[in-house]
Amino acid sequence: MTEKSLPSEISVFPLPNAVLFPKVLLPLRIFEPRYLKMLRHVLDTTGWLAIGLLKSDREFNAKGHPDIFPTVGLGRVVDYQKAADGTYKIVLLGEHRVRMQSWSQVKPFPIGQLEHMLEREPGDELRDDIRVRLRTRIRELVRTTVDSQVLMLLDQTIKECEEIGPLVDSIAYHFLNSPVEKQRLLEVLDAVQREQLLIKILEKERFGTATSDSTSD
Repeated sequence: MTEKSLPSEISVFPLPNAVLFPKVLLPLRIFEPRYLKMLRHVLDTTGWLAIGLLKSDREFNAKGHPDIFPTVGLGRVVDYQKAADGTYKIVLLGEHRVRMQSWSQVKPFPIGQLEHMLEREPGDELRDDIRVRLRTRIRELVRTTVDSQVLMLLDQTIKECEEIGPLVDSIAYHFLNSPVEKQRLLEVLDAVQREQLLIKILEKERFGTATSDSTSD
């Protein structure tokens, strides 16, 4: 996807505990009146919705803008269901990493202009080695917290996934606990660096330590 194919303006949903990765499904419940208006706008227009992680407990910064990290996940609404009380359950499919450029509107719901971020995949000659390394380390780090069926599915996914970046994103989404750590990975454009950072974060979350300093983009 190129920048030209992105809508010029996209609704942004600031959340305290959610990070949207490309090629990952994110279920959400929409219940606040202003965000119900946002959802109706999204469904009636492009279907695109960006998820921004709030930096703190405050909703707005000193400039009156949503206090979110500038790198956000952009996705499409692929399913939605309206409940009897008027609230909605939706499912977003992540599509791209994007960066906030400016705000066109803050109230009743945020709309911003976003810049597409180009990701970097390793060459074919490196991918098999990365898959083997990733499979070994991930099994060591999660085997005590998941059952054998999950491990088998994880092994199969690592073997079959052609691109390293989406593979790392999927593992991060399912196995990392901290939204802030997920955000750190969202901000790394290089897939190899992201894989290295994922291992270090998992080591820290599981054992309280990491083998070396973190890598970031």
